[in-house]
Amino acid sequence: MDTRHEGADKVGRRAFVMTSLTTGFALAVAPDASAQTITTDAADLEAGEVKIGQMPAYRAMPKDAKKVPLVLVVEEIFGVHEHIKDVCRRWARLGYYAIAPELFARQGDAAAEKDIAKLMSDIVRNLGFRRGPNRIFGGWTLSSNWIFRTGLPFTAVDTGDYGALEGLNYEGAGGGAIFASPVGKISASCNNAVATPCLSASQFAPAGALTGFGTIGRNTLRGPRFFDVDMALMKEIALAEHVRFAFGAQFYNLFNHPNFDQPVDDINNPQFGSSIATVGPPTSLLGSFVGAGSSPRFIELKGVIRF
Repeated sequence: MDTRHEGADKVGRRAFVMTSLTTGFALAVAPDASAQTITTDAADLEAGEVKIGQMPAYRAMPKDAKKVPLVLVVEEIFGVHEHIKDVCRRWARLGYYAIAPELFARQGDAAAEKDIAKLMSDIVRNLGFRRGPNRIFGGWTLSSNWIFRTGLPFTAVDTGDYGALEGLNYEGAGGGAIFASPVGKISASCNNAVATPCLSASQFAPAGALTGFGTIGRNTLRGPRFFDVDMALMKEIALAEHVRFAFGAQFYNLFNHPNFDQPVDDINNPQFGSSIATVGPPTSLLGSFVGAGSSPRFIELKGVIRF
């Protein structure tokens, strides 16, 4: 049977490092001398090395077979060594034409490399990325953090009542704040309180009126929702056997989306019901220990050498 394929000569657009297959097992997985290995006899088979264009391959098929189904055997990271050849012969015993091309032929002899770490860095990771457009467009990593939560709860308070009671030796827990008292039904959502307050002091009993200790339930109001997207685009290239260089950009608050703090919760404050400050995400480039102006978009260009 002719083992060449139509157009096979066009395969070799780049130089092949390997022109023939390795004999025996790959050094990285060579069995111990005392170990018993499974060996499939090649008797009554047409088996051996062939070429697909310039690419070496191993094929096995029933002898004198005319039309048999094809099985493509894909190698491990150790190349087409004795184990892969034996797999081809097993398929041939079942009546198939089995062929295993040496996919690392342009990168090097994977079967001859004993150090698995060096095998990965010098051969496997370079598969398809050594030359051509893939050197530019391949090897990129895109990652992202998405943070979304509903508004945090808060309670409307009346510090005016506390001021009136302070002269009577009142010292309430947590600074002495007394809950406010709604005079009607109020909306529990304060998601948008920037341009227009979400609550008005007129919806509550007058500040400092001493109508009691407040009738609004604890944490019955909800502040603004929080939304943030961070993204990173990085590319890693090998500089040497154990040295790699990663470069790219990280985007914090990618969409430049402002997130606002809780509205002012004191009905005795003229800004009651308004969000007057922004908050920063915990993943900000400046960390979580900055003030209210910590939520703009940041772009960080970075390079990392790993060795």
